[in-house]
Amino acid sequence: MKNALVAIIVIASSTMAFAAGHKGEHQAKMSEQKVAINKACEADAATAGCTGKEFGGGLMKCLHAYKKANKGFELSEGCKSATHAMRSEKSEMKAKKAAAKSETEEKSNK
Repeated sequence: MKNALVAIIVIASSTMAFAAGHKGEHQAKMSEQKVAINKACEADAATAGCTGKEFGGGLMKCLHAYKKANKGFELSEGCKSATHAMRSEKSEMKAKKAAAKSETEEKSNK
């Protein structure tokens, strides 16, 4: 019984350390993605009157409001591409997190 408890603790702590390492990696990628979005959407922001706003600080909300009010306005391909890359990265990280969680639960149930 004691060995099983020790095994569970070791598995849980190693999984948490693994997840923490990936969290730092994920945060770094997200920061890079934010910088890329700000740069790729810079001209769009200027056109829409969103200069000075950054991703995570109202940029996308401002661009969306401008697009809604100006039906002919379309985001540039670079801006669209950068935002799609961010969404893909978030989805990938969620999938990794869910897989790690189910793996931890599976190991603790054994």
